[in-house]
Amino acid sequence: MNFIRIQILIKMGRYYYGDIHGKFWFAIQASNDASYFGAIPTPCYSFSCGCDVKQTKVETDTDLYCESCYLSVEEHRKSIRNESLWHLRELDYSFDDSDIPTLERKCMSLERRFGKYIESYELQDTEYNVTLKKNVPSEHLLPLARLCLGKQILHCLKENNSCYFSAEI
Repeated sequence: MNFIRIQILIKMGRYYYGDIHGKFWFAIQASNDASYFGAIPTPCYSFSCGCDVKQTKVETDTDLYCESCYLSVEEHRKSIRNESLWHLRELDYSFDDSDIPTLERKCMSLERRFGKYIESYELQDTEYNVTLKKNVPSEHLLPLARLCLGKQILHCLKENNSCYFSAEI
């Protein structure tokens, strides 16, 4: 049999880290993919200078600027020219034991439909390795990536009663 091995820990790409960690499947999986399992992410922003934004109402606050680096919003705007004052840096996800039924239901549904394409799935601490069978249709890669992430979150929840992680944008 021929196999396609997908090694999730590669140097390039977007990562997630926290109680679980790994890498989103390049060109397949979005940074907000964990939202599929019902969690609403908390966005985290950085100012153009690199400092963290401490409030969550960034999009609606037109006077928000980095008070550590600048004396006014005007000074901050002048320093960056045409760039944005702030940018979305990552999404924070938080699951608790009340999310287990939803995760189990959604993982079971994905497993029934797409599990036949997985040759092996191995969870090692907080990371996973998956080997896919050969000739997986490209339209099935996203549900397979999602299933792997869901299993990882579910395992963490069952072990710890909570699962918190940040997803790079």
